[in-house]
Amino acid sequence: MAYDFPATPSVGQQVTMPDGTLRAWDGAKWKAAPAPGSGSGGGTTTYSSTVYSSDDPGVLIPGYYYPANPYSDVAFQSLLQTIRTYHIPTVYVVNPSSGPGTVKDGNYEAAIRLLQAAGALVLGYVSTNYAARDPTLVKADVTSWGVIYDNNVLDGIFYDEMPYDPGVGNASVTLYQSYYAFAKATGYGMVVANPGTNQQGVWYAANPPTADVIVTWENSAYPTEPDLAGNFIDGHADYSWKRNAVLVHSQTFNSTTYAMMKKYAKYLWVTDDVMPNPWDAYPTFMTQLFSSLIPAPPSTATVARLSTNITPVSYPGAVTTEQDLQTISVPAGTLATNGQALRIVAAGTFANQATIRTIRLYFGATQLALYQSGTGGPFNWQIDAVVWRLGATNQYSKGVAFSGTNNVSGTNQQSISSPAETLANPITIKTTGQSVAAQAATVVSNTLMVEFLP
Repeated sequence: MAYDFPATPSVGQQVTMPDGTLRAWDGAKWKAAPAPGSGSGGGTTTYSSTVYSSDDPGVLIPGYYYPANPYSDVAFQSLLQTIRTYHIPTVYVVNPSSGPGTVKDGNYEAAIRLLQAAGALVLGYVSTNYAARDPTLVKADVTSWGVIYDNNVLDGIFYDEMPYDPGVGNASVTLYQSYYAFAKATGYGMVVANPGTNQQGVWYAANPPTADVIVTWENSAYPTEPDLAGNFIDGHADYSWKRNAVLVHSQTFNSTTYAMMKKYAKYLWVTDDVMPNPWDAYPTFMTQLFSSLIPAPPSTATVARLSTNITPVSYPGAVTTEQDLQTISVPAGTLATNGQALRIVAAGTFANQATIRTIRLYFGATQLALYQSGTGGPFNWQIDAVVWRLGATNQYSKGVAFSGTNNVSGTNQQSISSPAETLANPITIKTTGQSVAAQAATVVSNTLMVEFLP
């Protein structure tokens, strides 16, 4: 989540971030600080204790995307905006050159700052080649991240290519314990290791640890439930799901499988990017990945505002077809109990035009209400609607659309509908506009608000 740092910090002052990690003020900026208990002994860090105490799911993003001028890069800015909007635990892996490279890249340096400012933890990529890489080179990369990028500005290390085989006499496990301890002693708060497969329990049981989080699936196919459960002899079913992560590429978004994945892993990521590098672009459905991880609001005795969109959107010119205006995504599972409801209010204006214009309000694929203005204007319009849950896939709605008293050629309308949206999935609520004539800004949606009624 976003964090408001002290306005006038003193050098050396430390703060605890919402995810449990520490930042210290060095006189110019907030940098990652060693967590209590970190060091060569591999003790439990503030971050790793948060792994166990927090039930909030999050995302682990292999960010092998080059942020060319991250202050204006459209894709990267879209990611930052999504992180700021949804405030779920976000871990981002930077990888300039299969590791830190040899010289500082200003674009990566800026990207790291922007990601951290948005609320993400940023990890540096380090290759281990399934325990076959020279340990001296592995540790040199860990050190280089701090040397090249300003004294451990990163929040942690991502050890790629952890082996499945623990080695003779658990030699590989011992090796990765040393990698974990080295990262902690260097000052990093979080360590993630990636075997990319359903890892054996010995890697979880190790003390000192081998990693705070282990990637138990990296594949071009979605996992099945048995793929993630770790329910086999010497498997990882005995260990907390909060220590697991799942990465899927070359797939479209599947809300049902995504919901299943949350049962077995704290950190998830799915992308439609494909080989040879499926992590060098962000998914086209990124908003769904984040919004689907927001916990359903608790049922309370008071009305809770879910979201408000107050950025006006105008009907474009050169078209006469129905066009989306304002949208809000309702998180999956918001209406969890029969009888719960959403109250929706939308409002805007019709411009002064000698043409007929129409505003509509939708809950998913279902039209809740519409208003069709007459000629003239300008006119104000408003649509109020309530959607009640009757079941997991059936709802009841009532909507009313009306306009100002000067809109004498329009007609106030009431509508009753029976939506059939799957409430376990995110639901898009939106306004749309349409004009008989191809004229811009004939319909404007100024505000869209959604409230939860327990």
